[in-house]
Amino acid sequence: MKQASNVPLTDDKYCHNILAEAPPDVLNGILGATSPEGSDSFCSTMTGFMLHTCSSVVRSRVLDVITHERLDDINLTNRGIIIRAIQQHLASPLNRQKPDFQKAAFNVIKGTYGSDLTRLKEVINSDFLLPSHDHGGFHGGDLHQLIYGCRDLTQVVSVAQHIAVEALKVVQSPPLIKILSDIDDTLFAGWVDARYPGHTLYPGVTTLFQCMSRGVDCSNPSVTFLTARPRGWFSFGRNLTADRLVSLGLANPTVLNGSVRTGVNPKKIAGSVLGTFIHDINPSSPLTGDGGAKADYVKYVHCLSVIVDDSNYAAAGMIAFELGLISKEDLTLVVQSCRDELDMMTFTGWNSTQKQADRKQELVNDCDRFDSKHSIPSTSK
Repeated sequence: MKQASNVPLTDDKYCHNILAEAPPDVLNGILGATSPEGSDSFCSTMTGFMLHTCSSVVRSRVLDVITHERLDDINLTNRGIIIRAIQQHLASPLNRQKPDFQKAAFNVIKGTYGSDLTRLKEVINSDFLLPSHDHGGFHGGDLHQLIYGCRDLTQVVSVAQHIAVEALKVVQSPPLIKILSDIDDTLFAGWVDARYPGHTLYPGVTTLFQCMSRGVDCSNPSVTFLTARPRGWFSFGRNLTADRLVSLGLANPTVLNGSVRTGVNPKKIAGSVLGTFIHDINPSSPLTGDGGAKADYVKYVHCLSVIVDDSNYAAAGMIAFELGLISKEDLTLVVQSCRDELDMMTFTGWNSTQKQADRKQELVNDCDRFDSKHSIPSTSK
């Protein structure tokens, strides 16, 4: 793969020339091929292998071929693989071609249109892009980091404008919904909530997220999490948080960090990081963008947060049902999930038995109140 001093770059044995001349089906087969188990993470796919092993000159030509010259022939899955391979290099402090990689990634995004662009944003975070021999942990690669990690503001504005324009072409009924969630005392008890065991997922939270999320082709978009924790040097804090979320069974989460300036003030976080994520990166989801419901959306998130602080995710699911965000069948799944997961939860402390009994009674009370207006399966004590 490396350039030999006596071999011209026009030689047909170089990978960039092979890629340039290959028929579309062969080209996609090459880019999507996976490496044997135990391969270096940079080389988990043939795309990653080429970008990792080529000389800088050949690498630049490979990037030009797969993100510009032949992009129209490359399918959506392989576009995600290309961006994933690029992001691995962008995350490396040893990489000296970051501007080239950044431009190439933006070429892929700006060369993808309409609902395909919406799909691409989810493909980047999808599990199936990762080899089965990977052993968990956060793999990086969300669109927010890719765009706003670029220091060239001209490129950032250009790709953000492309996303905004293409979002206008995405018309879907019911509308797309992407979940944005806090972590502490929203995903699990980890700050001031002493009602549940610490750092254990709240009963029903993942089921509610799955039922509420709605992407193109009825897919479930990955969940984006907000935290006041700073990103840290080389994104250490961000990756540590994401690793924890992955260990809890949340696949490829996007993590938006706060800073020392924003601290734990939720309004400041929403006004900076959250605002950027909603309006610039995900304008195709009407609840979080061009539908004009931005203020109502933030109020709705706050409403759910208050309800969960005082009750449980069954109550949050009931609010979501009343707002038309989930169906009655979905609500039944959420309530049953709350019940099952609460039964399996291990409470500790001198009053652990009473704590669990109180949480179960809260669930029964919420279901009884809701059942006075609607009909859902009863929850036994």
